[in-house]
Amino acid sequence: MRKLKLKGLGLFAAAILTVTTGFSTSAFASSSVNLAEGKTVTASSYEGATVDPSKAVDGNTATRWSSNFSDDQWIAVDLGASYAIDEVKLNWEAAYASVYNIDVSDDGTNWRNIYTKYDGQGGIEDLTVLGTGRYVRVQGVQRATSYGISLYEFEVYGTPGTNIGANKPTTASSTLLWTSVPSYAVDQNSNTSWSPATTDSNPTITVDLGSTRTIAGANIKWGYGYAPHYKISVSNDGVNWTSVAEVTNNSGGIDFNSFSASGRYVQLYAFDRTPDYFIVHELQVIGS
Repeated sequence: MRKLKLKGLGLFAAAILTVTTGFSTSAFASSSVNLAEGKTVTASSYEGATVDPSKAVDGNTATRWSSNFSDDQWIAVDLGASYAIDEVKLNWEAAYASVYNIDVSDDGTNWRNIYTKYDGQGGIEDLTVLGTGRYVRVQGVQRATSYGISLYEFEVYGTPGTNIGANKPTTASSTLLWTSVPSYAVDQNSNTSWSPATTDSNPTITVDLGSTRTIAGANIKWGYGYAPHYKISVSNDGVNWTSVAEVTNNSGGIDFNSFSASGRYVQLYAFDRTPDYFIVHELQVIGS
């Protein structure tokens, strides 16, 4: 799938903040390098030495990992550092998972789900995802055959970075329901979301990073409702704002906005919305 799209991007610099312009508009500049290749990998099980988990990350489609013959089998790779992950590519053998999760972790113990596939078809499945972490796991839930699950290759793509906005204080122009509060947009749980009131014609959500940070981008996972036209701005004081990215023809899904800036506050401002409902599952601030 190399590579993702960023729609209608524009940059605006101001003296208040450090903002670097002139970057590519081809989405979050995700590396074309398979981050998983040759990395340390573990699995719930494997049939034998010729199909151990390292075979799924050796860059060789003639070898494979194969699990024991049961459901709930998994394989996890340690990328060696934290990355903003935007793509996972699975090359299945005939024994594949019909239902599975993609999870990420900072420590290899506590996992966050970033993608669930309910209708796996096997073959090569190229998935657009949104998550940050050092570890990435394919968690099989249900196998499609009487065998286990087996992968020729488990590939991961992304850019170096950490979600510095995770679980930070957030405010918003409005909230639709108590089940859609602003903090849900930064809780690293794609099953929760923030939604503004239906009467809010220009919804905004602001993340307070706590101190001035170096910011490399802001990624958004939209729900059913989204903003066709929006901008990302940064600020040192929460009052004076500098626009660092603007998207004018958004069609929902997942947006990867890459820029270079510094500031304490990051704000998503919507110029419009469609349809009436407006849903942000995740707002990630990538930086250091």
